[in-house]
Amino acid sequence: MDPTEDLSAGRTDRILEVDFSGRATSTEGGFLRAQVRRLHSQVEELRASTGSSGFEENQQVREEIENALGRLRSIKQGLTPCQFTLGPVFVTSLEELGGRYRNVAIRVCVDVISGVPKLLKKRRDHPLRTGNKQTALPRLRDDGAEARRCYLEKKGPGARRLHYWKLPDGSLELASVTVHDDMDIPSS
Repeated sequence: MDPTEDLSAGRTDRILEVDFSGRATSTEGGFLRAQVRRLHSQVEELRASTGSSGFEENQQVREEIENALGRLRSIKQGLTPCQFTLGPVFVTSLEELGGRYRNVAIRVCVDVISGVPKLLKKRRDHPLRTGNKQTALPRLRDDGAEARRCYLEKKGPGARRLHYWKLPDGSLELASVTVHDDMDIPSS
């Protein structure tokens, strides 16, 4: 059975992948990647059919983040948060999570933007590296921005992560919200 037929029929119980020996194996990571691709294309189709440029959604997410920043005690006490922008697919990736994770994702964005070391440590903020080892170099963009990621959830291949770019001027670009096993980061 073709895995895409399984998704198109509305069956989301499993995805079959073929390993190097040719055997079909069911993996949660493969399922999640396929589901994210399907949801991304559905969001893009809806935007195209409604003529939405995404500006309204970007503005709403930005306002949610700024409002939550204003409620943060450290900001009220005079800490200046980092400047931030939303990457080209950030809002789409946030929408794909559904309502269950939206508030958590907004809170994690606030923790990162605030720059409060205690909050960053809690989220296990770390560089997104060029290889699988902790000694691998951080991933850098042509403009010198460093790719970073942090936890929305803990443990498992389906645990959500925030990917973002830390620019040389100290500002941040929120890139995407994705699953643990997805090491790709959109570049603007």
